[in-house]
Amino acid sequence: MVKIYVLSAPNKLVDLLIRSLKAKSFDAILFSSLFEIRKHTEEEKPDALILADNLKEKTLDELIKSVLETPKLDGIPIIGLIPDDHSMESVKTFFNNGAAEVINLSMEIEEILLRIRLRIQEAGLRNVMTPNEYFFSEAQEKEQGKRSGIFHFYNPQKIHVGEIAVKEGRVVHATYADIIKEDAFLQLACNSVLSFRFEDTDDIEVGKIDASITNLLLEAYKLKDEIKKQENMLEDALKSLIIDDNRIERLLANRMLKLIGVNSKVVGLNEFSLRLMGQFTPSFLILDYKIAEKIMNTVWQNGRKADDIPVIIYCDEQLKDLNFSQIGKHQIDYVVYKKNLYLEIKSMLTNLFNFSPEN
Repeated sequence: MVKIYVLSAPNKLVDLLIRSLKAKSFDAILFSSLFEIRKHTEEEKPDALILADNLKEKTLDELIKSVLETPKLDGIPIIGLIPDDHSMESVKTFFNNGAAEVINLSMEIEEILLRIRLRIQEAGLRNVMTPNEYFFSEAQEKEQGKRSGIFHFYNPQKIHVGEIAVKEGRVVHATYADIIKEDAFLQLACNSVLSFRFEDTDDIEVGKIDASITNLLLEAYKLKDEIKKQENMLEDALKSLIIDDNRIERLLANRMLKLIGVNSKVVGLNEFSLRLMGQFTPSFLILDYKIAEKIMNTVWQNGRKADDIPVIIYCDEQLKDLNFSQIGKHQIDYVVYKKNLYLEIKSMLTNLFNFSPEN
């Protein structure tokens, strides 16, 4: 018997839904708090959880996050329920935070049952996933066997985030959010928090790349090694990567950094890639404000944190207020006008790296 947990505040229409589910041979149990569900899941795990948008203790975003972070509910499809009038904002919130489905009480019970069964079946497929630490060996096996298919990648909330298509043992397509081709492959291969499953299929079209899995894995190995080495980078000479579409501004910044003993490289937005990051392994980034968020979205899909590679934002004087420490979902370390970089960079580097030009 399919077991469904329902988390909802008291609501007559929700009670009617539970009775309808039971009439269709579903074992539906109503809970009024996540705490009760967590206690109950110590004994048995449900096949799905219906979460109503009518609990007032937390915002819907916070509630879904708390549900997804409950270990015993890992892999269980979360089905959003909108008890009253159809709200597009609630639908967006459910889907944006990892819900597998959204239903409302105006639907026929047969449609609700169909949606629930479908999401339970999908969850069964998704749960047959492999931690990303085994991707290297799995990818090599696909190359050696000249297999065709798609690696599907999922984040810890079991949300699909990217894929790598393989045709007769060669990579022909890769995407990770807005990253494509070889950069997407490297990002997916080196992300330790992801998991994956491989879908065997011969229906793979020729893509925009035709790359050897072994060659890409060698690059990924190098990128992973360099990421580890960055933890000890304070012992080495500092290296800066300056990314700015204004050639004059970035060359002036490069010249100034070299004068104080920092090895730096300059590129524009179109020249930047994760490969470049892996090959150059900068100690810190200097980003033009206008393109900073796009660059950081590429490097840190889930947002840059304080313990990641330091980021200094430099900008033109048109930006009047420099009193911010975050751009989008990314934390940043310093903001400075381009004309003042030469005055403030030593102080910034001293705070970040215990830097002194003499060293």
